[in-house]
Amino acid sequence: TCYTKIKVYDDAKLYYLKAITNGLSNDNVYFSLAVTCIHLDQQEYALEIYNDLISKNEKNGKAYFLRGKLLQKMGNYLKGSEDIGKAASLNFYGWVKTN
Repeated sequence: TCYTKIKVYDDAKLYYLKAITNGLSNDNVYFSLAVTCIHLDQQEYALEIYNDLISKNEKNGKAYFLRGKLLQKMGNYLKGSEDIGKAASLNFYGWVKTN
């Protein structure tokens, strides 16, 4: 959203939550919400979002990759590396800008 681009993360978070509440969401909305939460230092909430995405689709390589990067950022290098490996096994090799 434009809020994310201009780094108004509180408003961006509200925008994504409103879209979800109104049934206007897909994986990309959840990914954007998670990244926005990371910018707001709400890593645990972002982690919950990635966990939910994975529980809904265990073949979601992007969610494994981003969860892995977040876990590494949070100091859990082993689990983070496992998730990144899982993403690669699901043929997700792309790098996603998260900050």
